[in-house]
Amino acid sequence: RIHDIFSSYLGESESYIRNLFRIARNATPCMLFLDDLDVIAIKRDLTVNSGNNGGSNSVSGRVLATLLNEMDGIESNDGVVVVGATNSIEEIDPALIRPGRLDVTVLIHFPTYVDRIAIFKQITMNTSLHKDVNIQTLSTLTRDWNGATIRMICNNAALYAMREMNDPKCISMKHYIMAIEEERSTERNPML
Repeated sequence: RIHDIFSSYLGESESYIRNLFRIARNATPCMLFLDDLDVIAIKRDLTVNSGNNGGSNSVSGRVLATLLNEMDGIESNDGVVVVGATNSIEEIDPALIRPGRLDVTVLIHFPTYVDRIAIFKQITMNTSLHKDVNIQTLSTLTRDWNGATIRMICNNAALYAMREMNDPKCISMKHYIMAIEEERSTERNPML
């Protein structure tokens, strides 16, 4: 967890990274999954530009250096595989995404129009929908949104229906539109 890694105490963040890799090496075979990699291994020039003094003296710079050292210490025969996930690969320091560290990059695109229709059908399979609900229109309105955001839209539409009626019989298209408009107004970046 990100909040476990970054500490206000000097050296504690780096110690956490070292311990994480030590535990992984002791538990071989092991896969070490680093989520939100763009936060852990932020590009050094981004930390400089944001005023964080992105060199080796900043917490993020020291965490990145420790992570790179630990990644260099893992060899394929050690039985530890490191996998990272991010929504912003462009923000990850290039030193981490090179052969010998994180070798393979897999880009998962947003669901297509047809995929979104299937996602809506799956999520609403056991939901009472008003006859005015048009899943094709919902799929068009949710372009560039992932499955998790679509699920949230469906959940929020159900909440709108419950707020509107004491005993909701079904969810109508207007509830979905309200949920979609709410999501757009928050200006979230609906990435994977």
